[in-house]
Amino acid sequence: MGRVSVPPSEVDGGLVLEALGALSWDHRQVLLECHFAGMSVPAAAAKLDLPPATIKSRVYYALRAFKLALDEHAPLSVEGEPG
Repeated sequence: MGRVSVPPSEVDGGLVLEALGALSWDHRQVLLECHFAGMSVPAAAAKLDLPPATIKSRVYYALRAFKLALDEHAPLSVEGEPG
C-alpha cells in the first residue's frame, strides 16, 4: 500500500486548512500573500518589510512544505483504487 498524491481538483478546503496549519508562520504568511491573495513578490516584500529574495526563498520552501503537509493529511489510498 502507498500514498497517492491527491489531484488539485480533489483537494477540499479542510485539507488545505490542515496543511496550512502545519506550516511555520513565515511559510504560511508568504503562501497566503503570494499564492492565495495573488500578490507579486515585490508587493509582498513591501507589505511584509522583507527583501524580495527572502520572499522568493520562503515561497520556494513553503510550497515544498505545503505539498508534504497535503500528502500527510490526505486520506490513504491504495494505488490503483479510488480514494
